[in-house]
Amino acid sequence: MTNSEECFQNRYGKSRRKFARVAITATKDEILDVAVVVNEKDSLPEPEIAEKHIASIIKSGGNIVKSYNDSAFNTKKLFNFFEKNNIKSAIRIRSDASTKVRGSFRRKKEVLKFKKAGC
Repeated sequence: MTNSEECFQNRYGKSRRKFARVAITATKDEILDVAVVVNEKDSLPEPEIAEKHIASIIKSGGNIVKSYNDSAFNTKKLFNFFEKNNIKSAIRIRSDASTKVRGSFRRKKEVLKFKKAGC
C-alpha cells in the first residue's frame, strides 16, 4: 500500500474504487486476443498490451492495415512500432500536442495532419 492510499483510507475510511481494464484485439468477424487487468499496479499499460497483441498477429502471419485506438494509445513507442511495421494508425491526438519530433517522426506527422485539419 502506498502512502497516498493510506492517507485516503484514514481520511475517508474506505479504499479506492476497483477498476478493470480490458484490451480487445479484433477484426470485423472475430476476436483475436483479449487481455483483462484488475487493480494490478505492475501490469502492462494499454499501449504495450496492444503492441504485444499486434506483434503476435504479425508473427503468426496476419496482415494489419490500420489500428483504431483511443487517446490512451497516444505514445511515441506505439507510433514508432506502427511505422516499423507499416501500419496506419487512427489514434486521437490531444489538441495541444507538440509538433516537435522528440523520438517519433511518425507521431509528428500525425500531429501536423491533425492540426492542419483544424481539429
